[in-house]
Amino acid sequence: MNFISLLRPRQTCLVISAVALRCSATSCATKAAPGPNAPAPATIPVAASGQPTAPAATVATDLLAAAAEKFLTAFRLGDDAAACSQFEPIMASKMPAATLASVRQQLIQTRGPLRSWKAVETKILAPYEGRFYRLTFAFGSVIGRIVFVPQTQQIAGLFFAPDKIFHPQAQPGAEGAITTRDVTVGPNLGATITWPQASGGDPLPAVVLVPGSGVVDRDETVGAVRPFRDLADGLARHGIVTIRYDKRTFARPELLAGNPRATVEDECIQDALAAIALVRWQPRVDPARVFVAGHSLGALLAPEIATRAGRIAGVIMLAAPARPVLDELLDQLKQAGAPADKLAKLEQDRKTAIDARTPPEQMIQGMSALYWKDEAERTTRAFAIARDFPGPLLFLRGGDDRQVPAADQDRWLRELRGRADVSAQTIPGLSHFFNGAPTALPLPAEGAPDDPRARVSDAAIDAVAAFVRRGPGPAAAP
Repeated sequence: MNFISLLRPRQTCLVISAVALRCSATSCATKAAPGPNAPAPATIPVAASGQPTAPAATVATDLLAAAAEKFLTAFRLGDDAAACSQFEPIMASKMPAATLASVRQQLIQTRGPLRSWKAVETKILAPYEGRFYRLTFAFGSVIGRIVFVPQTQQIAGLFFAPDKIFHPQAQPGAEGAITTRDVTVGPNLGATITWPQASGGDPLPAVVLVPGSGVVDRDETVGAVRPFRDLADGLARHGIVTIRYDKRTFARPELLAGNPRATVEDECIQDALAAIALVRWQPRVDPARVFVAGHSLGALLAPEIATRAGRIAGVIMLAAPARPVLDELLDQLKQAGAPADKLAKLEQDRKTAIDARTPPEQMIQGMSALYWKDEAERTTRAFAIARDFPGPLLFLRGGDDRQVPAADQDRWLRELRGRADVSAQTIPGLSHFFNGAPTALPLPAEGAPDDPRARVSDAAIDAVAAFVRRGPGPAAAP
């Protein structure tokens, strides 16, 4: 299953979750990335390539390594004709030079220039042989699989997928003010706990950052924007601990791919509860001052997560939607002037998804009908759960948010009317990700500093920190 289909409209962006072409003698089909814990065939270690100092003999003794080196060099240089000359005939017909150039451009737009590569393993895929490489770009890495016909050294398949090992980096200038530790939560998902560097001996409040929809790493990286990294680093400066984690769709997609029984529980909630349990027992964290901060879909689910976790001091709702995702997507496409046939198709999918007569396993917009019904029902229940949550709630949105309109936050406030411990703020000029650029930002050039417009606004960080510092409300029963 291609998890690009899981991107909710409020996080739509150019993200390569998998660009796969596996061409046999008769067909070309998209494949899903193998999971890190999936049973693997026997592997044969190979020497690193893509490094200028690698001994020539290492490559020369392996014809396939030499062919891979030649292809990746041409790919990096943009010599698409040379790269495609290594394809076997069926592959060449399915991926001409223009298509390969488009794939490279998508990777560059989301990750910056390709810097180097390193061979990580070989798999015998009889009658083929697959060579796996970690491709390092300026702003991240992907795993590339090149499938060879061993007898001819021609390429019969090409596959790019997210690197399941995410390496978070602190915001420039924050290194001296924060301390981080990488941990795992749930089904071996990478996570990062961030502390203030100098905090004395008093226990600290903590915030669990629950991501939005789609395929996102622990930073919620979307192009040049890394909202959860910025929140974690900024809150640490206010004396607040955070934990953020790679989403299951990013790190363990095989647990969801093609599973007609997967729901929001599997996609989001279980891992948020695991993160809460982990951070609550950290030695420097005050377990009575643990908060849940959800963004987008994570905000919609935050009251339920907090209630189920118990003893949560408060909930922070960042750009909280108030409608099912397919409803929001339809509205956004209408506003964007999408073609009538596309609107009609989505409208039909929306109706089919919630129709009681639709088989639960039927796939709609990349997910099962069961998933969409579960998501819609949780949206309806969210208001009652929030009303019953015994702690304070903060609603925060950007004035230029083009994914979640002001009407959604207004709906939440109407549903919670009468509660004195509910506060809300709209910060002018900020986007869905609480940065100062409502439109997509290009990645900075290699070696250039981060674009300050990509960073989460200090106003948003200060608002969250002030809410946390005010202290816990009545704790929910465990």
